[in-house]
Amino acid sequence: MGREAARERALSALRGPARSVWIRGEYGVGTSRLAAEVAAELESDGWLSVGVTGNAALSAVPLATLAPVLVRDMSGPIASAPDTVALFSAASAALSTIARGRRILLVLEDAGHADPVSVSLIARLVDAGQLRLVTTAAHDEAEPNTLHDIAAAPDTVRIELAGLDIDQTAELLGLVLGAPIGHGTALRLHRASSGNPLFLRELVIGARDAGALVRAADHWQLTGEPVDSPALPELIRARLRSLTPGERDAVERLALCQPLSLDEFARPGAPEALADLEQHGIVQVHEAGARLHALLTHPLYAAAVRESTPRRRRRVLLGEQADLVARRNPSPADRLRVSQWRLDAGQPADPGLLLRSARLAQQADDHRGAERLVAAAIAAGGDDAAANVLHAQTLWAIGQGADALQALDRADEHVADGPGDRALHAEAATLRARINGAG
Repeated sequence: MGREAARERALSALRGPARSVWIRGEYGVGTSRLAAEVAAELESDGWLSVGVTGNAALSAVPLATLAPVLVRDMSGPIASAPDTVALFSAASAALSTIARGRRILLVLEDAGHADPVSVSLIARLVDAGQLRLVTTAAHDEAEPNTLHDIAAAPDTVRIELAGLDIDQTAELLGLVLGAPIGHGTALRLHRASSGNPLFLRELVIGARDAGALVRAADHWQLTGEPVDSPALPELIRARLRSLTPGERDAVERLALCQPLSLDEFARPGAPEALADLEQHGIVQVHEAGARLHALLTHPLYAAAVRESTPRRRRRVLLGEQADLVARRNPSPADRLRVSQWRLDAGQPADPGLLLRSARLAQQADDHRGAERLVAAAIAAGGDDAAANVLHAQTLWAIGQGADALQALDRADEHVADGPGDRALHAEAATLRARINGAG
């Protein structure tokens, strides 16, 4: 509704010389829907459209954003690449295999929550001309640093989505409700929502549930007091407070761990709860390979639930999900999820997997993320010379020279006299000299 000009502008740019289109707007204004319409149109032209989504809960996990597309095996060529060049080469080869000669459009939603390793790979693939990019984000959200050059390039098209005007609001409400809406009611709802479709949706659902929006003869109208207009997050939280215990449990698990396959909900009655949530537009279910996955329909739902879930409850849920997935013959990618959940829950995680993830983060220059992961690996039992040298490297990269020297001391305690250990000793000595020289 009301996005025809923006849609044609994006399509014209991508069919022409533009490498990327950046769609920005307030949460709920329709950036994701516009990106989906553009992708569908290009697919009809014979393009391959690939969609990935940044996830705040998994933003510290290297390759979490691109893993559903590119990574099937966390010990395969992408995840085990020894350096940045090899990582890019492996990802490029995987993408070429998937594309089979077609032009590729990558739709990256919520770019600000994508993990740095995935973002770094996306930037390189765009630079190499292997794909065109559409990103969506809140209008005041800065693009990831590694995408800055692409975002600032002259061939990038930026689209700022505004709210619907009053006529578009009235037309949309009439279509959704199945009958015209009174002009005064449309005006009040438009003012309350500022034309934001998601905000408008929540207001209409709330008004209908409260009996304040009723059908009178051949049109809809508001009765009683004027519509209240709290902030959208509070409006969403108020709606979520009406969920049943089973629905609330499913929503909390998704907010912390999404996406989850339908067999990853252990609570009795979960299938029925998910069906009701899908019917009410809070959860969406989609196919991913041979499995069905569920996720919340909008990032604001996830944010609102995480903020209102007590810390102790969050740790319990993360631990339960980790135990459930770990018992079910997990794939390498599943083991990565389990390790991250255990890490967030304050539980021991797989040190080998955490170390591999730390090296991936280091390759993408996400030194803070790499430091967190390698520190967790050491705490989980991966306390050897190689881990401590890696820890020293990441500490030095984020400006903690004194801590890096202590990590090198711990590495020296583990070094033996084999060829690999001698190489580690030389690497540690070189880093120690650099740190001392800088001091």
